[in-house]
Amino acid sequence: MPTIMITMSRRPTPIIRTFCNELAAVLPNAIRVNRGKMSFEDIAEKAWELEADKVILVARWKGNPGKMCLYNVGDEGLEPFPPLIYIYGIKLRRDMGVRLGRVRSLAVSARPERRRLGRALADFLEVPLIEPGREPPVRPDVVLKVGPDVKRYALMSFYRASDGREVGPRIRVRHLIWDLE
Repeated sequence: MPTIMITMSRRPTPIIRTFCNELAAVLPNAIRVNRGKMSFEDIAEKAWELEADKVILVARWKGNPGKMCLYNVGDEGLEPFPPLIYIYGIKLRRDMGVRLGRVRSLAVSARPERRRLGRALADFLEVPLIEPGREPPVRPDVVLKVGPDVKRYALMSFYRASDGREVGPRIRVRHLIWDLE
């Protein structure tokens, strides 16, 4: 499993901090880092110090999480990993009234309509992609389910594999940008 550093934009709001905390709790080997006054180069340096393989940067839009930028940590710094995920709404785990212990394993499950996004997330997180209707070879603690959303592009949420209960956070995706050149 890769080590993932989760950080946020400068001057984060309490909801962005909570979202990053909950994201770090549900992703195995994730570490949340306060950005403070760190520049983009400083984020890469901090990832090197923590021996992180991946970075998730949560940027804000009108006080809420607005986008998630995925990066691989390379020799030249942070390398963008497509897609760039624009968010239009979240529901936090605390609002669902759910408690979750330590997550040791994760898998991604994607509906056929959002298979490309599911495959990209599975590749980024380096976890298995579960085919619909098939049992995974090893039962994960949590499954990230990706499917179409009624209002916008996609809905992503985390579910406990043992009982199928949603453990959050739930992320509503406005749109994706695949070409990050």
